[in-house]
Amino acid sequence: MRIAPFASPADGQLNMTVVHDLSRLKFLFIFITVFFRKHHKFKEVSRFTGKRMSIVTPYTLPVHADGELIGVTPTDVHIL
Repeated sequence: MRIAPFASPADGQLNMTVVHDLSRLKFLFIFITVFFRKHHKFKEVSRFTGKRMSIVTPYTLPVHADGELIGVTPTDVHIL
């Protein structure tokens, strides 16, 4: 399963995948498409790349990196 199928550990870029505005049923459907690397084609899935990113939300949300909880919003992340 590759949440960020276009990510490369050698390109020096962060890759962020954001899923938004989903019903539970559509979330389950999109989750299944992750196994086939097709989830990025849905309008509710956004991809971002860069060396530094700021994550700001209207209310506090957990932030995960590689499946691990790394903090809560707002937060800044950057590549070393």
